[in-house]
Amino acid sequence: LVGAKRGEPLLFGLIGAAVDVSRLKGNVAGYGVLTLGCGLCARCATAFFAAGGGKLSVKERLFIAIAWTPKATVQAALAGLPFDAAIEVYGRGSPEAYRGEILLALGVLSILITAPLGAAAMAVLGERLLDKDPEFCASPRGTPRQSVDSRRVGVSDPETGTQDVEVTEDEVKLGRGGSF
Repeated sequence: LVGAKRGEPLLFGLIGAAVDVSRLKGNVAGYGVLTLGCGLCARCATAFFAAGGGKLSVKERLFIAIAWTPKATVQAALAGLPFDAAIEVYGRGSPEAYRGEILLALGVLSILITAPLGAAAMAVLGERLLDKDPEFCASPRGTPRQSVDSRRVGVSDPETGTQDVEVTEDEVKLGRGGSF
């Protein structure tokens, strides 16, 4: 987790530094944005229907569809691979290297589009589409509270008879494989 917080900005910076956006022609950028839009629509629809197997409301499923849009980490990690492979195999001035550079520029363009829009959509629509459970949330920000609920469980002991034991809610969840 710490490596991801430090590594992602470095990864985005290195990818951005490797791109010459001036070589990206308008029609290629237009087709790239159109392809990205079609892919995002298909991904959102797939996520919406994939989340339909549980007991989620339509609003929750819609939020999942929006939250599962790309946030640019994979694009940043993979955008340079075709360019690097083309340079290695065909050389820097080859038509294949040019196509690889176009793919790299389109990958950066997708990062510039999806990362801020996805984050903004989650921030705005999360408040509108999701309901907070007042029993689960102790603060208005949605921080889970520590459970203080306790239950009495009867434990049968053959020598002494039934004995009551107090078990907290968190211990019950932990016993079922859950966590705090």
